[in-house]
Amino acid sequence: MNLLNVVEYVIYYGQALLIKGDRLIDSNDLELINKKYYRTFIKYIFFSISFYIVALFVVTYILETKNIDLFNKKTNNQVERSIAHVIKAYDIRLSNIAETSVLNIKNKIASKDHDFLIKNFDNYFKELKHEMPTLESMQFIDVNGSSIARLHETNAYSDNLLEKRDSIKNITQNHLKIIGYENGVYKNVFRFMYPIFENGYYIGALEFGFSPFFLLDEISDITGYCSMFYMDKGRTLEVDSNSKNRLSKDKIEKIKSIAINYDMNSLSTISFEDKEYLVSPVKIRDFNKKTVGYVFVLIDTSKLTNNKTTLLQLVGGMSTIMFVLLILFVSKIFKKMQYKIVQVRQNQVEDLEEYKNKLELSNNYLDTVFNFSPSMIYTTNGEALGKINNKLLEFLNYDSVEELVCEHECICEFFENRDGFVAKEVDGTTWLEYILKHKDLKNRVLMKNRKTLKEHVFDIKIEKLNFDKNQRHIVALNDITELEFQKNRFEEAIDGTQDGLWDWNLSTDEVYYSTRWKSMLGYEPYELANKLSTWKKLVHPVDYEEASQDLEKNINKQSDYYENIHRLKHKDGSWVWILDRGKTVFDVDGHPLRMVGFITDITEKKLLEEKLIKKDEMMIAQSQNAAMGEMISMIAHQWRQPIAIISMSVNNMLVDIELDEIEVNSFKEHSETILTQTQHLSQTIDDFRNFFKPEKVKSLVTVQSVIDNLVHI
Repeated sequence: MNLLNVVEYVIYYGQALLIKGDRLIDSNDLELINKKYYRTFIKYIFFSISFYIVALFVVTYILETKNIDLFNKKTNNQVERSIAHVIKAYDIRLSNIAETSVLNIKNKIASKDHDFLIKNFDNYFKELKHEMPTLESMQFIDVNGSSIARLHETNAYSDNLLEKRDSIKNITQNHLKIIGYENGVYKNVFRFMYPIFENGYYIGALEFGFSPFFLLDEISDITGYCSMFYMDKGRTLEVDSNSKNRLSKDKIEKIKSIAINYDMNSLSTISFEDKEYLVSPVKIRDFNKKTVGYVFVLIDTSKLTNNKTTLLQLVGGMSTIMFVLLILFVSKIFKKMQYKIVQVRQNQVEDLEEYKNKLELSNNYLDTVFNFSPSMIYTTNGEALGKINNKLLEFLNYDSVEELVCEHECICEFFENRDGFVAKEVDGTTWLEYILKHKDLKNRVLMKNRKTLKEHVFDIKIEKLNFDKNQRHIVALNDITELEFQKNRFEEAIDGTQDGLWDWNLSTDEVYYSTRWKSMLGYEPYELANKLSTWKKLVHPVDYEEASQDLEKNINKQSDYYENIHRLKHKDGSWVWILDRGKTVFDVDGHPLRMVGFITDITEKKLLEEKLIKKDEMMIAQSQNAAMGEMISMIAHQWRQPIAIISMSVNNMLVDIELDEIEVNSFKEHSETILTQTQHLSQTIDDFRNFFKPEKVKSLVTVQSVIDNLVHI
């Protein structure tokens, strides 16, 4: 409980004391406040003392736990560094032995000479065991992972260890040094394995094996901890030499019992020799960095206890000082707040009264607006009725909302089920869900006036109310009965002209399409949405650009009216030729508001025009054929004389040759005559060809030129 909580509590509690209806506080009330104030103060003192006592023990416990955790981590780090130091020292010694001892006998290892290796290394192994008492095994391994010679067990050799031990498989494949614990066939051993090479080729390995607790004595000497013991993952326990010599069998068994049942996720303690020891586990890993066991360290907790006492005294002293200072400070705060509470409460009473009046005025205002609206309005969650205005009650012939709600759960129960109108259920969904999904459509409902029994058409609009977590909607029903009647009359008049009406709202892109407009294309009134996109989907792609340009011209005042012929797609997939006409309506400032127009089906007219065009083309072809006959006759007549002249000139030339009376001038004259007549014939052919060209161009000629050509012929 901090100071802010105290002040808030005092204000809240004081407010509760000062409420006496809506009247102001007098002297009797102030006397009552003083009595309540001191009672509250005493309660606060009691709760504060209790709180600080509990907090003192909690903080002390947390700090003590953290202190133990820190001490445990420090111990683990020290032990792990010691282990690394011992392993490194052993590695330096053994790697030197491995290099020097096999220097001159690599051929014996490669040839797997068991007897030679046993004979030469037996004494050497015994000397090493004397130097290193925890050394248990030494053996040579061949290139295939089989034992060549076991110096600790001379009669066992030639067995393949490749599938039995992961370390053998690893060094055989990778030819790298291996150091670490490994669970062997019979027990857990700490191994040093060194690959042997000859001329760069791997020929085998030399292995040294130590008992699991070889590290314990070394680490105990380095760290100075009173006792250490090792346990593998199979719960097999080994105790260091110091502990074996110093502890009795019963105490060692007690240590074993604790270690076997030890929870690795929590700290435990054991007591013997009138002392309490913290058991700290340190993970031991194999050559693959996997945990294979733990080294347990027994730590004297007397140092931790001294730290705990000092810590408790420090926390207790500081808490007591802070508590006394806080009591004095809060006492002054209470006295200053005593009269301020009265003022705050009086102001709150006045504010509450003011808010109450404003809220009442606001509710009256909303009720007036709600009931004054010409539309019929009510709220609903889709299942039950909420607030209902008087206009709707009057239409349904009910005197009160309670009476209506008692008999009906939803206004949709009054909807008439007719085509083209929203009913209680539409396409498997409720009326509310349908309208919310199809807000872009013009949704209408049909209801009967319960007084006059006359049917009325309503345009229905729905909006979601997001004032609280409750899902509610406000529904507005606008009576458009007269408008629908006028619209139907107008559409009947329009339908009489067989034209389709369209009315485009340029600001919203909503387009009203009359029933006749839709029926021209084979659609029912409800099948096409009243949007500009409907026309865009139906217009022929070839005609769309030109039609859009003509619309834009009229909207931009570049034309007096809009007119375009294009094709619209019928429901059956065929194309209907449409004559589309319209005009833009502008506001007083010249801005376009809407565009209104009609479409006329001119498909039959277009088909008739196509028939007439084909008929005209046929008549033109027939007249050209007749003219061709006359032209051929004229060509035959015109060709006779030039051909006769050519024939005569050739004949004269042949006679001159026969009589050997050839003259150059005469021969030249006859040749020019032939060329002239030939050119005339070619020109006639070109004239004939041009006559039948569809793209021929008319040109002006003079009568004199025609006469000259005839005379020349």
